[in-house]
Amino acid sequence: MRTVPSMPLLRLITLLAAVALASALVVGLVTGTALGGEDEEPAEAATPANQGALRLVTRPDLHPPSLSATLRSAVATPGYYFVTQGSRKYGDTGPLIVDAEGRPVWVGPSRDGVQATTLEAQTYRGRPVLTWWEGTIDKDVGMGIGRVVIVDQRYRTVATVEAGNDRPTDLHEFVITPRDTALLVVYEPRAADLREYGGRASGRVLDNYVQEVDIETGEVLFEWSAFDHVPPDESYQDAPKEGSPWDAYHLNSIALDDDGDLLVSARHTWAVYKIDRETGDVLWRLGGKRSDYELGPGALFAWQHDARARPDGTLSLFDNKAASPELVDGDHSRGLILQLDEQAGTATLVREFTHPAKLLAPSQGNLQTLPDGHVLVGWGSQPHLSEYDAQGRLVADLRFFETAQSYRAFLDDWTGMPEEPPAAVALAEDGGAEIHVSWNGATEVVSWRVLGATSEGAAPAELTTAPTSSFETSIPVDSPGPWLTVEALDAGGRVLGTSPPVRLTMPSPSPSPATSPSSSP
Repeated sequence: MRTVPSMPLLRLITLLAAVALASALVVGLVTGTALGGEDEEPAEAATPANQGALRLVTRPDLHPPSLSATLRSAVATPGYYFVTQGSRKYGDTGPLIVDAEGRPVWVGPSRDGVQATTLEAQTYRGRPVLTWWEGTIDKDVGMGIGRVVIVDQRYRTVATVEAGNDRPTDLHEFVITPRDTALLVVYEPRAADLREYGGRASGRVLDNYVQEVDIETGEVLFEWSAFDHVPPDESYQDAPKEGSPWDAYHLNSIALDDDGDLLVSARHTWAVYKIDRETGDVLWRLGGKRSDYELGPGALFAWQHDARARPDGTLSLFDNKAASPELVDGDHSRGLILQLDEQAGTATLVREFTHPAKLLAPSQGNLQTLPDGHVLVGWGSQPHLSEYDAQGRLVADLRFFETAQSYRAFLDDWTGMPEEPPAAVALAEDGGAEIHVSWNGATEVVSWRVLGATSEGAAPAELTTAPTSSFETSIPVDSPGPWLTVEALDAGGRVLGTSPPVRLTMPSPSPSPATSPSSSP
């Protein structure tokens, strides 16, 4: 039992706010649907698309999903949230960056039939980049076939990365290493005699591969097969008698340990494996049927995601645990930090992070350690992302519209300087005009300066300046223009970008009321 230290007033207020939030959420909470198989979205009923998505005047081609900040204290970590919304019903399914209030900052590319996962800010060749996976998802198994995209701060594609050896690139992981290589996952069926495991002689197992790939050349530098190193009877999934391949492992994360070896999470064996990066040998198992560690009180986990080594030597993961309450005690999921003692062979609970609404996430989820000692928990199939301070107190919570969800969620710094210009639309309003302006992905805009001209190509005059208010800012102007231009200004008043001149659009005249026969004299 953990003793809670006394709290200063600000933290007490935060806790009381969290309790109030919990009460509201418990009343209104809609349990998120597990994405198909375990990790991706099931087939959807015929439901109108873009429910809750923001409608934009300047960018009608974009439909950013709706998020709202249900709690944010003064000690919450500044930065942007990086998510990938998984259902076309709730807006675009491409990568998405939002601010602390849940307002869109960058709405990434989205196409029908293509989904994105694992949007993250990383470093490549010493420069900040965004990375995400995009492709199609087998909804029965929860595996992906696609590619990873890397873009720079101007949102230009730097590279696209796929698995080597003619294998498909899965959705679950993409890590850029300090030597500018990529760690990624492959799901690929292979023939196997599964009779000793209760399956068929002519069976198939869904093998999982870990690859390290040279980003520039595509060369495979390292490849590890789960089936070759981990007996499939470690799985908590029964071998099928027919039909789909046996998804015995379901790898969902790869991370570098502090010694350069790999930590691999296998959801279906309830275990984290430490892999020798040179030989591929399994150095130890944490959890599952053959754990090399005795898990102390509160340390048992199951169906987990996102195992990571932390700077202080502990290990973090997202414990989906209660996805199978008949097998594991507990009625909710949690973020988890464990202390491993290799010599003693023990794993001790350091801290757990639970949501006030006792969220149960049957699939997905992650825990990110932040530089200030806080953590961000993405609740996967539940429509939340939450920040906790170092003592485990909830300090920020964002919620998607209804049951929208994100495979993972991250909080980080980002400076975006789009290559495309700002977008503007000018509409006549009561003898004047209102100009709407946005700049997808621009993070440094503080205010907008509106210029007007009496004819196309004429020298414009300054009309007004207004602070930016959200993704799309609406600015009233007195002048009818009719040609208007908007300049994006930074905090020092420097012009960052200029919209193309737009002509004032007059509203269509309302048609005269038709005279009905009954009203004729």
